[in-house]
Amino acid sequence: MTGEVRRPYLLQLNTLKGIKLIVLLIIISLWYNMGYAQSEISLEERLSNLETKLAQQNTVISNLQSEVQAVLKQNLALKKALSLKPTITEFKTDEFIYKLHEAVGDSINKKVHLKMTITNTTPDDIDHLQFETVNFINEKGIQNPHFKDYIITIGGNNEGTGINYIYADSPTQLDIVLENFDPSAKYVKVLEGKIYEGSFIINNEFVKKKRSFTLRNIPIRWR
Repeated sequence: MTGEVRRPYLLQLNTLKGIKLIVLLIIISLWYNMGYAQSEISLEERLSNLETKLAQQNTVISNLQSEVQAVLKQNLALKKALSLKPTITEFKTDEFIYKLHEAVGDSINKKVHLKMTITNTTPDDIDHLQFETVNFINEKGIQNPHFKDYIITIGGNNEGTGINYIYADSPTQLDIVLENFDPSAKYVKVLEGKIYEGSFIINNEFVKKKRSFTLRNIPIRWR
């Protein structure tokens, strides 16, 4: 009698344990699936954000590459047009290299056109270059017949006796025309370009940069 009473009780107990186990397994399964789904969404979001950032960086890199290519193209064009011309002679200062590429004489008008370039060798643009005067003499010993027998042009159209910019890493065209020049002379024996010196404060002291140049024995190609 006692055994018959305990058997249904044990069956009920085992059934309840089984149900609890099943419910627990279902809860664990749901929790796992929910966590997995959430991790999948988070991963997708992270991938999407990463793709967006990569696209933005690619755009920035592309723009920078375009700007660099444009600058390189411009510099190459300048060097091809100016600094790579044959150089007859040159003169170096602390800031500049003056290069003479050609001296062309006009025998009818008694003029000599000196085609030159100025290259700023410093890393900074120089905003104050101003000629004071130009002195010249031929191999016969004849100097400037008059006080101002010259014309200076910087950058193709700027008056040399005014204030001019000389940009860094870009050769600037310099044209000097000597007037009343003896057409029977074959050389500009001496060409002196006197330029106002630049003053700078270095270590609390004024320091002057010498900017003038002197070129010698320039052959003239008369026309």
